[in-house]
Amino acid sequence: PIGGRGAGVDPRKSKSQLGLIDHDLALEMGSARGAFALCFYGALGVGSIGRELIPIVFRRYESNNELMSSPMSSKKSKQQQSREKSDDMGIKGYPEPIYLSDVQPIISNKMDALAIARRFDERSESEKYQYTHLAERVPFLTFDSYQRANPDADPMALRAVFDSFSNSIGGGNVISPITAQERLDEYKEDVSIMTKRLNDSKILGVTAFVIVLLLLGFADYLTIYHLWRGFFPEWHGFDNMPASLFDGSIGIGVLPQNFMWDIPDV
Repeated sequence: PIGGRGAGVDPRKSKSQLGLIDHDLALEMGSARGAFALCFYGALGVGSIGRELIPIVFRRYESNNELMSSPMSSKKSKQQQSREKSDDMGIKGYPEPIYLSDVQPIISNKMDALAIARRFDERSESEKYQYTHLAERVPFLTFDSYQRANPDADPMALRAVFDSFSNSIGGGNVISPITAQERLDEYKEDVSIMTKRLNDSKILGVTAFVIVLLLLGFADYLTIYHLWRGFFPEWHGFDNMPASLFDGSIGIGVLPQNFMWDIPDV
């Protein structure tokens, strides 16, 4: 009837503009906003720790590839054809094979890890680690120090040996000399321990890295989903992905028009 409840209503206006929001939708908006706050904190707060791992892993991958262009590595590549397959240690995760004949001179270095750390230490006294069971401060063993102590070593083999001192996807550039020496003593007795340790750490590291990526992706998905349902409930840009995102009538272009801050009383 004329003058009734629907009189004067512009049919072009959305329900949100008219305050005609379904009761269930209004309740969902409230719940979605609370969930969005939690997911946003998880994705950008706690998740930032996981995101820092991504560039570290890729930088290490690029660093290993750069080792192949070093003069020592180029010299080695010319000798690879004459190598016997039995000389390959079977270590995975590196751009080229790691040979036993390259590793043995490194682990047989006359200087122990602590002596290398002290001789090539360039950091101040305050940067040295104070072990609780040692009276004096002991410097960390760095990869740079280890390189200087083994100037003629094959770069890839040296990287593999140093990576084996720690259990991580890409190894590290700093390690306790005490831990490093314990590992070296083990390798002198049985070098296959190094192969097993590196391969196991790579499997564990890659698995953990994939899980981190999946969790970050899931957290991002939940954040976007609850942002949409909490503040843009009438936006239909996800109806027919990906074409709907670029649709002039329902896509990203009309997203601001569907923003709702206040939840209407129902």
